[in-house]
Amino acid sequence: MTTLDGVLQSIVNRMRTFAAHRVVRGVVAAVAFVGLIAAASPAADENLPPGRLGVLVGRAQDAANEFQGEILADGRVDFDEYRRAVEATLRCARDKGVPVVGPSLSSDGYLEYSYGALDDDGDVPADAIALGELNGCWVEFSRLVEEVWDAQRDQLT
Repeated sequence: MTTLDGVLQSIVNRMRTFAAHRVVRGVVAAVAFVGLIAAASPAADENLPPGRLGVLVGRAQDAANEFQGEILADGRVDFDEYRRAVEATLRCARDKGVPVVGPSLSSDGYLEYSYGALDDDGDVPADAIALGELNGCWVEFSRLVEEVWDAQRDQLT
């Protein structure tokens, strides 16, 4: 009986050890999961607005180049910063030879512009090459700033 008792005790000890390892692995996995969620979320920053706007601003700050990052650093975009970003976009497009008309302030507070050469009717026809150049400038100088500007305005209305 001693041998049988010893075998049973050995099995019980192994099961306890296995169960303890499973618990430890579960705790490690839970801690790792919480760490991943924290790493994926924007860092808690006193400059970030609350809620979804704060998440958007945090992600924009993380993705921003130096120019847009400077504007987004305080977690807000005021009209002068928005205008500066749009003007940098249009200056870049003009430097690449894209004819740009504007910007002008719309009645709802956005800066509007068009690109390309004016036709006889005063319209600007679509031009794929000009659009590509303008889009590259927009991504470099104002895309993230405009996203935050727009989100801020949506939150206020």
